[in-house]
Amino acid sequence: RKGCNLAAHRAEWAAKLQPFLSLFDSLVEPYHDILFKRKFEKKTGLSPISAFVDLEILNSTGLVKMIRKVVLEIKQVIEGTLLLSTKIQVIAQKLMENAVPTAWDKKWEGPEQAMVWIKYVVHRAVSLDMWQKRDQEGKLLRGRLKLNELFRPGTFLNALRQETAQVSGAALDSLLLDCSWGEGKKLPNAALSVEIEDLSIIGVRFEGSQLAELPPDGAGLNVCPICNLAWVTELQTDPQLVSIPVYCNNSRDENLLCNLKAYAAGEHFRWILTGFAIVLDP
Repeated sequence: RKGCNLAAHRAEWAAKLQPFLSLFDSLVEPYHDILFKRKFEKKTGLSPISAFVDLEILNSTGLVKMIRKVVLEIKQVIEGTLLLSTKIQVIAQKLMENAVPTAWDKKWEGPEQAMVWIKYVVHRAVSLDMWQKRDQEGKLLRGRLKLNELFRPGTFLNALRQETAQVSGAALDSLLLDCSWGEGKKLPNAALSVEIEDLSIIGVRFEGSQLAELPPDGAGLNVCPICNLAWVTELQTDPQLVSIPVYCNNSRDENLLCNLKAYAAGEHFRWILTGFAIVLDP
């Protein structure tokens, strides 16, 4: 009877966990060498941004490898070739509920659904390979970047601040985050500037470089124009500039990344009442 119970238990696991296991395999298989065969060399004298990119890749590779090890162990338990441990049982139970295991969530806090979370993890881990190549070629800040390809976009912004201080000679604590909207509309007197694409805005929309109200039948989520981001010693001052919160994802729970300004006609409270926000991951 015990053997029958174990067999039934493994069959239940196989049925409930197969969607996640299959999804993980399909996501990593095309990028096996990028994800699992990266070689790391200890480097010194790196710029703040280069050091950030290298650490981001190191951490992401460790995360994906940790997940692969667990996936393999779950498969072995299902096949009956590995004894079930408490650790695997806890993780598997979460995955069967389409929830992110606590140990994984501590490594990166993303979507609550495991099937969505793993897509975002692999997407970021793969995308970072291009970040590293462009950085090694000295071209990272010359092209457009997507902050939703990073696990720690806030740390990237801090690295950009440190590098700006080094290039400009300005004191680190004198630098303030500012932006302008639209292709080629860089901030004047910015020592370093980066173009950010693929941002989304909720509650309002952009008309050119200015905010506009949504039409009655308009989509609640809209694409932002190119954001020219820089750390400067003097912020733009204009009564028509309103501050928009930027969140890592649409849940907005403790995910505030920064605040960016945009031009908007009328009283500020009118725009604040829309509940507007910019998100990296809609």
